[in-house]
Amino acid sequence: MILKLLDWDNIKGFEAYDWIVYDAFILILTFLAIFKLIQKTQFQKNHLFICFGILAFFGLDFSVAFTMNYLVNGTFEIVSWIWIVRALVLYGYFLTLSICTWKILKKA
Repeated sequence: MILKLLDWDNIKGFEAYDWIVYDAFILILTFLAIFKLIQKTQFQKNHLFICFGILAFFGLDFSVAFTMNYLVNGTFEIVSWIWIVRALVLYGYFLTLSICTWKILKKA
């Protein structure tokens, strides 16, 4: 992505499709973790909250990655709402991660 941004002559052709690959990989691993958690008879619900936080953020990030070219070059009035929603979901993800990690470590 950094190499693509350094090409200032072709900034309108910016595409970040490599973002899709790692988002999809994280989503697949999170689904596998959720299935393993559900198969257990006893599990901590904090682990499940963390997995759902990961799903919420990276699911939104995955959908944003498809439209990245529009989000970089689009009009500010429309694009700003998408970035605000992404920022709020990111805040919620880190808040969930912090609270659940604190609860898990407090029990240890």
